[in-house]
Formats: sequence, structure tokens, C-alpha cells
Amino acid sequence: MEKELLMPYTHILKAPSKEKRKSIPMAFNFWLDIPKEKAKFISDYVYMIHTASLIASSFSDNILEAFRGQGKEIYWRDNFQCPTEEQYEHMIEQKEWTGADKNQEQNSQYFYEDLTEGKFTLPIIHAAKQNGGEAIENFGGNPELSAILDEMASNI
Repeated sequence: MEKELLMPYTHILKAPSKEKRKSIPMAFNFWLDIPKEKAKFISDYVYMIHTASLIASSFSDNILEAFRGQGKEIYWRDNFQCPTEEQYEHMIEQKEWTGADKNQEQNSQYFYEDLTEGKFTLPIIHAAKQNGGEAIENFGGNPELSAILDEMASNI
């Protein structure tokens, strides 16, 4: 597992670089006169910290978008507002890196939970806009589901 955890770090290390940050501590050593082995250790350590800061910066850049996407989803659910397909797709793009891209089996499993929790998913948006009640009746009917879709459709 350690190998997988270090993959972002090792990926950045493999990227082409002029390695100027590694040479800066060595340049200071001209005046400090630290033994070469210790100076190299300091240089490597500074480079490692800088690389870690690049990774942390990437996470912090992406987390704000994920929060925006999550906030939209919560707002739509709590205010019972059905988003447009475009709004929904944009929200998914914002949340994408957080695991919103579940496999198909997980998606179908969570679809029912999303429906009972009042979340708007793409199939629910389609059903609400395309008179989903007809499809429900064609499959034998479900009064509870029909009522939910009718309420969603009235709020579009």
C-alpha cells in the first residue's frame, strides 16, 4: 500500500525538471561550507517538502470544486428544486474526483437510495421531465413513486 500512497509524489519526481530548487541549497553552501553529504541531504529534504506542497496545493484546488458540487446537490435536495440536465452534469463534473464515478453496479444500487433521499439524479430528472408516471404505470404502477415524481415535476 505504501507504493500506491507515494504514487503522486513519485510521479512528480519523474516529471521533467531543471531541478533549480535542488541547486539553490547547494549554492548557499558556497558560503556556509557545510559538508557536501549534509548539504545534499538538506537539498533533497527541501525538494521533498516542495514536492509535497505541490501535491497539497493540487488537493486544495480541487476540494473547493468538490464542495461547490456537493453544495449544489444539497441545495437542490433540501429546497426540492430539480436542476436542468446541464446543471446536474456540471455538478457531477465538480464532484468527479471525489468518487462520484462509481461503477455501474454501485450506481444502480444508489439510485434507489437517491430517490428515497430526494436527491436529483440524471434518471430522476429525465423521468420527472418526460412524464415518468407513464413509465411507472406501464410496469404495473407504484403510487408512492408516482407521487414523488409528480411532486418533482411540479417543481421544475
